Amino acid sequence: MRFARTSLGLVLLASLAALASLAALAGCGGGTDESTPAACFEGAGAYEKALAAAPGAVEVGGETLISECLTRNQDGGELAQVGEALVEAATRIDAEAREDPGSQANLALGYLLGAAQRGSEETEGIHSDLLRRLEVAAQFAPGKQPPENDVSVFVDPARTYQTLLGIGGAITDASAQPRSDLGVGCQTGEISRESTRPMVTLPAAGAAVSPR
Repeated sequence: MRFARTSLGLVLLASLAALASLAALAGCGGGTDESTPAACFEGAGAYEKALAAAPGAVEVGGETLISECLTRNQDGGELAQVGEALVEAATRIDAEAREDPGSQANLALGYLLGAAQRGSEETEGIHSDLLRRLEVAAQFAPGKQPPENDVSVFVDPARTYQTLLGIGGAITDASAQPRSDLGVGCQTGEISRESTRPMVTLPAAGAAVSPR
């Protein structure tokens, strides 16, 4: 009798353990496939081709909505790849729209922004930066030649005149007060960092602000 009770207890424990495992698997999987569709990785050209069908059915690869390319818990690498293609497509379409206002490009650009916003509605903010980049790309205006009477500054990064050694620091009585409020270890570390700066000045006449 005792053996029967023990066997029944083991069966119940095993059943409970199995149910717990299934529950854990269900919780981890979420019950839905959150992977990014393969058509979303076909590059900017695929998005432009799909947007050319607006206001008709806009589907990447003929099967995937642009909003479906922005998924929940999207992998960082996938998000970067999709985002790069979308921004590139938005930049190209924006250029076409500026050359020919009122053309199909304007409609396509609106569809692209709308699809991205719709796809990011339930992704808990992970696509917020991508949305900002798309909005900037859609508002980009190439620079034009300024009038002759405007003051302009032109910078040629290939031409340099001097070498910047670094940003120096000044050790004064004004800086001594906040240093004294630090612990001994922090004071030592701060002095060590100051000594590694390319330029450290020691004013001879003191500072404008003094605790005394």
